[in-house]
Amino acid sequence: MCDCNTTSYWSSVACVSRLAANASCSYAYQCQEGLICIVNETTLGLFSDACRCLLGSYFVFGSGCVPSLNYTEPCVGSYQCYELAPLSCRYNDTGLTCLDSSITP
Repeated sequence: MCDCNTTSYWSSVACVSRLAANASCSYAYQCQEGLICIVNETTLGLFSDACRCLLGSYFVFGSGCVPSLNYTEPCVGSYQCYELAPLSCRYNDTGLTCLDSSITP
């Protein structure tokens, strides 16, 4: 029995390269190592499956998946803040910071 190498998957026709972060996918095995195929809501309210970093991390071009930022850490966008807290990137007296999403300023 033949098998694809670790950087590719069987597409039912041939071995093809695993998909990078944010690429459209149907199954987790299609994504590169460290990524999973999960539903992503677009700005238009549509849903698409895409290769994403595991919960607790976010994608940085050139570095791959890096740990999410915790409470009071400086940020540039909510995608960097830890999802389960739930935190979002908001302004406070020190600038943009990962803060509790459920507390209104």
